[in-house]
Amino acid sequence: MWRKYSALFVLFTLILEVFGNQDKYVYNRDEDVSSDTTTARTTTDRSLAEISIEKFAKSSDAFNKTLLEHPVNETKTGAHIYYNSTITFDSAIAGQYWVHIDNNSDVIVNELLSNAHRRAVTVTLSFDFPFYGHLIRNVTVSTGGFLFMGQYIHLWLAATQYIAPLMANFDTSVSNDSFIKYLDNGTAFTVVWDQVRLQDSPHAGSFTFQTTLFKNGDIVFVYKNIPIPVEDISDISHPVKVGLSDAYRKSHSIFCKYC
Repeated sequence: MWRKYSALFVLFTLILEVFGNQDKYVYNRDEDVSSDTTTARTTTDRSLAEISIEKFAKSSDAFNKTLLEHPVNETKTGAHIYYNSTITFDSAIAGQYWVHIDNNSDVIVNELLSNAHRRAVTVTLSFDFPFYGHLIRNVTVSTGGFLFMGQYIHLWLAATQYIAPLMANFDTSVSNDSFIKYLDNGTAFTVVWDQVRLQDSPHAGSFTFQTTLFKNGDIVFVYKNIPIPVEDISDISHPVKVGLSDAYRKSHSIFCKYC
């Protein structure tokens, strides 16, 4: 029997779990690539073993507004078949889980994903990651704020089999300051959507958040900057989702003597 894994959602600012519509999220076939592009490597700390605390700017207007409107020490826990989930609004806890991948010399800033809309790159992990009881090696990183965990790449990556810290209509070509970065240290894989903007609402502000997949099956979402309430993000052109999804795939053959 598979053990229960944990999914931890930690937040610097308020974010709500929202499940948008199920419209098809179409990727052009020539935009699904099997190799990643390395453009930048930083220096110093090479390990994710010790997660350092992000010095969040508590003096910022957005943070102060959130503190006034919402409690930041609230924690909610839920149990499901494969995962136990915990959501916390405590900024101190969130800071402990924020991974500083920019301080690692092996961080990859992907050129393709950092200047595109509805594109994806498949990355091969250095370890087997258990996802809903299945060991996964290939993870597809998308511009749309989610990871596709399925084995077969298709045109509807956002429909199911995803890990979505914040799935939305992000377009990294809107701003020169938008980047998608990732780092694999052998026991954890972290992806950061850094200062990404919504294609249909670029003036709403930039979003910065990350997810980390641990070798033991744990998943952590951390949100550093969410400029508008998630429920205000339009899902007309793109689904808006936060969470995990799996799917069954069944293969069968049909024999027809008189076809």
